[in-house]
Amino acid sequence: MKRTSQAYWRALTEKIKREGFMTYNRYSPEKLDQLVLRIFDVAALLREISQIAKRAKLDDIPMHDRKAVLWCEQLEQWAVKTKINVDILLLNRPDEP
Repeated sequence: MKRTSQAYWRALTEKIKREGFMTYNRYSPEKLDQLVLRIFDVAALLREISQIAKRAKLDDIPMHDRKAVLWCEQLEQWAVKTKINVDILLLNRPDEP
């Protein structure tokens, strides 16, 4: 696979900064792991609630979910865009010595 120049990689990074994200923040793998663990904690709490409701044979759980559903949709879109951007950066990074 042909690797491209450092200038091209920088230009691509700048394009992603401009067009790929509303706010561009650098994440180390560790910082991304921390974010993922927060998401898992929220998911685990909701899972616990659903299991409690099942055991108690509750038919309905009243929730205001409009914003939560919207945030989940946006989170999914953000994750897909981030994955695509990382794939592009990996494909176009210069050869390492």
